[in-house]
Amino acid sequence: MRLDDHEIGPFLEKHEKDAEAIIKEISQLVIYANIGYQEAWHMSIKERDILVSTLTEKLKAEAGKPTNDQL
Repeated sequence: MRLDDHEIGPFLEKHEKDAEAIIKEISQLVIYANIGYQEAWHMSIKERDILVSTLTEKLKAEAGKPTNDQL
């Protein structure tokens, strides 16, 4: 991949935002799902997505909000 000078800034900004989003997601898993920090980092993206989705449904159920039951 080759970027022109004017493309480098936006490219790096996007990747920095992506990295921050991943760190935030990992932090939420550690806090809300009681998962170890290293364990969360070793999960694949798909594993994290499934865990986050399941955890969201659990928290909604505990709060008395309707959930999207898929079973």
